[in-house]
Amino acid sequence: MWWLIPIFAVLIGVGIAALVTYFRRPPENHDLGQFASMQAAMKKSHGNVNRDRA
Repeated sequence: MWWLIPIFAVLIGVGIAALVTYFRRPPENHDLGQFASMQAAMKKSHGNVNRDRA
């Protein structure tokens, strides 16, 4: 069972490295950043459509 310790250490290290690289990307590359940008664009386009109808 002692051989599980290095495996867990490597898995924890890989997880930390993945989190660091994820959060060091520019905000637009994050999924939430893309979602917020898409929502803002959709609101803008919907606003224009509603103005055309009125």
